Amino acid sequence: MSGPNVGRVSESVATARADANKRPVQIKVKRGETINTLAKKYGMTSNEFKAWVGLKTNTLKPGMSLNLPNDVVPAGKGIFALAKKYNMTLEEFGKLNNLPKPYKNYTAKQGERFYVKRKGSSGRVQPAKSSSAKRAAGQKRSSAKVQTKRAGVTTNSSAKGSEPRSSAGYTPTELANKIYDGSKKFAAVGKPDFDALIDQITPANVEKVLKAYTKKESLINTITSEVMSGKKAREDAVMHVYDALAKAKGTSPNARAKFYAELHKQLYDVWGMASTKNLDKMIEGMLASKPPKAPTSKIITNKAGQKVQVLKSGYEVGVVGERKVSHTAAKPPIPVDSKGQVIAEVVMYNPTSKGPLSGKTIMVNAGHGWGGDDLKSATFRPGARYKDVNGKMLEEWYKNRNFADNLIEELTRNGAKVVYTTGHAPQACDAKEDFKADMLISIHCNAVDNNTEANGLKIIHDGVNSPSSDRLAQIMDSQLSKHVNYKCSLLPAAQTQHKYIGLIDESNRRKMPAVMLEMGFMSNHKDRLNIDSYNQRKLAMKNVTIAIMKYYKIDSNKYKE
Repeated sequence: MSGPNVGRVSESVATARADANKRPVQIKVKRGETINTLAKKYGMTSNEFKAWVGLKTNTLKPGMSLNLPNDVVPAGKGIFALAKKYNMTLEEFGKLNNLPKPYKNYTAKQGERFYVKRKGSSGRVQPAKSSSAKRAAGQKRSSAKVQTKRAGVTTNSSAKGSEPRSSAGYTPTELANKIYDGSKKFAAVGKPDFDALIDQITPANVEKVLKAYTKKESLINTITSEVMSGKKAREDAVMHVYDALAKAKGTSPNARAKFYAELHKQLYDVWGMASTKNLDKMIEGMLASKPPKAPTSKIITNKAGQKVQVLKSGYEVGVVGERKVSHTAAKPPIPVDSKGQVIAEVVMYNPTSKGPLSGKTIMVNAGHGWGGDDLKSATFRPGARYKDVNGKMLEEWYKNRNFADNLIEELTRNGAKVVYTTGHAPQACDAKEDFKADMLISIHCNAVDNNTEANGLKIIHDGVNSPSSDRLAQIMDSQLSKHVNYKCSLLPAAQTQHKYIGLIDESNRRKMPAVMLEMGFMSNHKDRLNIDSYNQRKLAMKNVTIAIMKYYKIDSNKYKE
């Protein structure tokens, strides 16, 4: 004889629950009641009941109060929304609350309280299994692993090659087909049956579901084009799919904000008849990108009390928006390799979407930081310094990093892979070779003591030894001069100290195009305002990105905001 189902309670309890307002949310233990007898009333095992009410003991005392987890339906929603809030299926929710079938047709009364699973619990709300049921389950598991012997080799039919199934038992292909079929029902999006299918899309299966959705339209288009469904319901369904893919791919919060803004515009500003052209491109770009690898670094404190960042493989992989390179003047940890040698900080950023610069690898170098003449001693080189009118010492290095953050975001959004470097110059030079960078942009800031008049953005290049660098610098100068709040000028590297650093001069072995941008003078009031303004930095780096596109003869109208 099988055990009780969840929600299958005694006749007296069922009668008490018939009136929604009498569904007790707290009970007092009566003499003779045990965990087992109470658990049976609510269709649970003893362990499930203990987890549900938060009991830490196996003994009950008469008069003890037990709170039964409960909640009300969110305003303007139905019971499915409440079930979803606690990660319950509608079946689990209906059984736990002894609702009449079909559960989806049940309308909650005002103020009605429902039992829910405790947040953070396993949420197991299932019929208790008898010994015969357990034996049947064991036989089913055994039969699922059918073994075949061929030429003496044993294979397992449930192993490689089969598609992973969702919690409801669907393969990605089956789930894609069910969503397509379900979308054909009138005003499907937002209804429990359809939303339950969308909820089965997870970071583990989302990529396969999207690729299996090989109908004449995209999954995003299927959801948004159901105009008889509410805009909010469609928006929530699309963002559920997006968030699952974003988690799988490590996509940045900034990219999510842009996707959401486009979706919201299409649903609310275009009479609800959404065009998914831009949305589909963003999804395609995410599908084409590789998920970021786990960082290969760890932070330790050395004997001198200094923070040290150990880069096991010589570099780490960062996600734009999560792994920022910008700073607020607090010295970063000393980057070292596994041997303790001071090296350049190197971070590789994958594209956040497919764009006009797809296939390009751009190296972004933020000048100054940790270095060492002999690779054993750590020396921090702050770069140019200037004390403002308040006596605060401004240092170049972290200003450079702030610009680099903006440029990394611009480039990755437009499809480029970015290799970011800072610090020890020899390793930075090696990085551009190791990663086969197509171009180098090095960012610096200027300062001159006792001269507040010196100003302007300077584009430094080695045109003598690198015609490609000269062409890039010319394009950069033309673009920036027209669109940023700086006076711009070109400056040959031979006329500056930068000819010695090896990033843009004749040691640039593969002769890739390379320029150094001096983003103004910290010692000049107007330039300093530009340097410290997020909007001005963003504007400047946007135009640097457009200049790079023009260098590669890419139509600047393809630039992605």
